[in-house]
Amino acid sequence: MTDPYRKPQAPISVDCHVHLFPEKLFSAIRDWFAKVDWDICYCYETRKVLDDLQGFGVKEVWALTYAQKPGMAEQLNQWL
Repeated sequence: MTDPYRKPQAPISVDCHVHLFPEKLFSAIRDWFAKVDWDICYCYETRKVLDDLQGFGVKEVWALTYAQKPGMAEQLNQWL
């Protein structure tokens, strides 16, 4: 199986679809996917994702996050 998280062949400067979350929430999300047997090809922490993208030459990331429960949006927006 090839690595789904690899340096792109063509240069990119913006990645407009990057899911980022605080680590505790990221861990809970990964745990949920594991419980429903949904294989996530790459399970990296936020810092590694950002470092790798920067290493690939990405200069801007449009972070996507979502509130899984009522009342989470404000905290997530502050974190972003």
